[in-house]
Amino acid sequence: MHSPSESRSLSLVIVVREPKLYLRFDGILGLAYDTISVNHITPPFYSLINQGLIDEPVFAFRIGSSEDDGGEATFGGIDHSAYSGKIHYVPVRRKAYWEVELTKIDFGGDTLELENTGAAIDTGKTITLIRNQSLNSW
Repeated sequence: MHSPSESRSLSLVIVVREPKLYLRFDGILGLAYDTISVNHITPPFYSLINQGLIDEPVFAFRIGSSEDDGGEATFGGIDHSAYSGKIHYVPVRRKAYWEVELTKIDFGGDTLELENTGAAIDTGKTITLIRNQSLNSW
């Protein structure tokens, strides 16, 4: 870890106008891989790692249980009191977004089997995209 007297920096991109966003929020903190960073700016999480400001190269999210409990982001480790059970890790399929292999979707009693399909794990999206050919086969 750094001592308090050492110099540290963090580069951020600030969006001042985005007409497609209709929700109220304070901002967006991009946590994707550096391969897709805007203007090749080092993403904040990479800066934390590179400067030794966190114990582990890990981040985790707890989704709030109510409107009053907005959830929590943890950088540099995992809050083990925020979940029960075991964490199951899967390999990242493509280092751009946090994309993993999606092999099937279960919905009620129906199952959609998928081949060569990625799913981006993203806390900031409210949409789900799926290829027409996969949907049509369902």
